[in-house]
Amino acid sequence: MSDGESEGEDLQEGCHRDYAAVGVLDSYEPDMLDDGAHSALSHSARRRAEEAMSARDMMARARAQAMSSASGRAPKALQQVSANREALVVVATLCGKVKAQNDVQTKACEYLRRAYIGLRCLSGVSQAALPAACIEIASKQCKRPIAREALLRRAGVREQDFIRTLSSLHLLLKIRRQVTVNEACVPTFAS
Repeated sequence: MSDGESEGEDLQEGCHRDYAAVGVLDSYEPDMLDDGAHSALSHSARRRAEEAMSARDMMARARAQAMSSASGRAPKALQQVSANREALVVVATLCGKVKAQNDVQTKACEYLRRAYIGLRCLSGVSQAALPAACIEIASKQCKRPIAREALLRRAGVREQDFIRTLSSLHLLLKIRRQVTVNEACVPTFAS
């Protein structure tokens, strides 16, 4: 490299141009603005709005990551993170389909995160049944019952897989489980 050549771009040279007024970009169409008066959001309304935006953003990120990791070039750990995020989206979607309250969804997502941290300790866990099991436990903890049949149908999992996963998840989360007569009668071995 000769003395006359520079090693790169001088970022401060002409930086004032970055802040020059550009009429087309600095003006807004009046019919696109909402200048109306709005009342303050309640805490619960704001939380619901933030959860909805978070779920929307999470779905968009999960789709983008699924597309990028679909080629299989992503490291294994990154693929696991992507799977975890997709499972959170599944929880949000299932909660919407079975009309679960926001507190149930929040708690189910918390349980799912905890399950992924301790996943190596779980035996007999069906990855497909894990989001539904988290929702079931959350609904019982929040005292907001959800129809299990509808949850399993929407999740597309077999009851045997669900019950095995539910049992393992109760142990991991250290939550006392109340077994129904139906669960006691369903064999937990693979058929």
